[in-house]
Amino acid sequence: MGAGCELSEPSVVEIDALGDFAASPRTSEAFDATAAGTELGFPEGTAAVAARLQTSSESWLGTGSVTEAGADVSMWPRNVACPIDRSLDILTAAGGDALGFSADARTLLIAGGLGPGGEGARAGTVNLATGSAEEVDGGMLVARAFASVTPFGDGFIVAGGVDPRGSGGDPTRAPPVASAEIFRTDSRAFDRDVVTLSQARARHAAVRLDNGETLLVGGTGENNTPLATLEAISPETNASRIVDLTVLSTPRSNPQVVRLDDGRLLVAGGFDSVGETVSEFEWLTADGARRVDARRFVTASSVAVAGLPGGAALAVGACDPVTASGLACDPASASRHVSYLTRTGQAVSMQPLPAALACDDCRPELAGAVNGAPWLLIRRPGAATLLRFDPWQRAMVQAESVQALDPSAQKLVEFAGHLVWRTSSAPFLRLVRYSTRNALSRDVGRLLIAQPDAESPIVPAAALVDEVEFTGQGLKLSATGQAVVTTTRYRDVTVELEYTGMSPPLILLDETRFGGVDCPWPRGPSPRLQRRGRSVTLSAESGVRECEFADSAPVAISIAGGASGSVVRSLRLRRSADGS
Repeated sequence: MGAGCELSEPSVVEIDALGDFAASPRTSEAFDATAAGTELGFPEGTAAVAARLQTSSESWLGTGSVTEAGADVSMWPRNVACPIDRSLDILTAAGGDALGFSADARTLLIAGGLGPGGEGARAGTVNLATGSAEEVDGGMLVARAFASVTPFGDGFIVAGGVDPRGSGGDPTRAPPVASAEIFRTDSRAFDRDVVTLSQARARHAAVRLDNGETLLVGGTGENNTPLATLEAISPETNASRIVDLTVLSTPRSNPQVVRLDDGRLLVAGGFDSVGETVSEFEWLTADGARRVDARRFVTASSVAVAGLPGGAALAVGACDPVTASGLACDPASASRHVSYLTRTGQAVSMQPLPAALACDDCRPELAGAVNGAPWLLIRRPGAATLLRFDPWQRAMVQAESVQALDPSAQKLVEFAGHLVWRTSSAPFLRLVRYSTRNALSRDVGRLLIAQPDAESPIVPAAALVDEVEFTGQGLKLSATGQAVVTTTRYRDVTVELEYTGMSPPLILLDETRFGGVDCPWPRGPSPRLQRRGRSVTLSAESGVRECEFADSAPVAISIAGGASGSVVRSLRLRRSADGS
């Protein structure tokens, strides 16, 4: 069980095998929750497991990867904030530490901070497979605060920051650091050689690129000067480069960078040389080599962004006066604005935040989610509020199910169905398990039977209600509307539809459309798509049509409106090409 919360009573845990196979009696087992070492008779090809148990008062969730040694599954109570650093004393109220998570290693790394003396060189890990927290022996070579932590190769890289020992008690006077350090999860130690950066930087953003490199974006350099430069660090060479990278049009400290669903990078927020919020949002290519778009918005004193399905994004604290609706788009009200940024960069107004959650001193933090419904933490003097974006209501809704939110909560981080935040007093870290959804999640049964919400595995990939909405008849899709089955990826799959109207909906495997002009549905009700490797079969009452797909890799699945729109009454997905 998770180290910060205890199971209150004996219970039975139910385990599901996850892999590219359909559900069967062999893919589920149940046994006593304390029975470590239980042998499971799961099918060949089981890559992971999902676990759940129910007590009289709580639901517990867990997942684990399957290796030759078995599967370690750490269970956490659903939507309960558990302390996870009771055995760590590296965190202090001073702050300045950096957090990062590696999905491959299922490990959280905490590094650096503003502690006295050599405290800024300390680091610790939390193993989400076992729930254990440990300090890293020897720590880092260099003390750093306001650095970044990102997954890197088989571990992490801690980049930049300021040396708190040179601050004289004033963090703004601390010199920036022109180096990075690599942490190896297998040895649980930092390399004894640092990576030299081309430029000292701190208070920057960082993101792992598709090629495995870590990209550093903006930040502050010498004399707290905002930076416009980008720098990439390669896990293959352990070297950094600035060549073949673009430069931001506006230098900015404390920016945010998000890797979107379509691979592009979105840079937003941050502050210019006079401390004003940067109002320009910049879209970059997936490798950071070119800027492909830029838009200026009216912004609040703080801006937050997160990715949405289909290459879209969500922005809090930003609006476009040309497209804003319902609430004036001006600096005085910008903190209440929630904007859906389409794939083309257009800002569409969602329902605004309540007036009580908007103020000059409010600090929004957005974190993505495994089911396309980002989380929003709003900090204001003496209080913190956690909300969640409901893509069906086009609104932020109170996350009342999450218990024990500390008023000083900050640094919201999401990874693989977990939320972590930091507080200003011990215990300094809290973790919430809200979902076990992942790329191999168990077959989705019949969807769209009831009104979907923020917990639903299918979300609209469109900003406007008239493009995608759920009505009493089912899922209504305009000719331009599209909805996405989030997070999961399918290799062999059967998709079954029931719809009303003249136009059958289209099925998208990644970006390739089936059921349209290039590979139309046979005539008749209840169309079905079966994909096996590169072969795709469409069938209906009138017959069968064979089509081809580009490759046999796992794909995301979406559903789009037909030529004159469609109303989908039922959608069923099964991890089997024969429909069994």
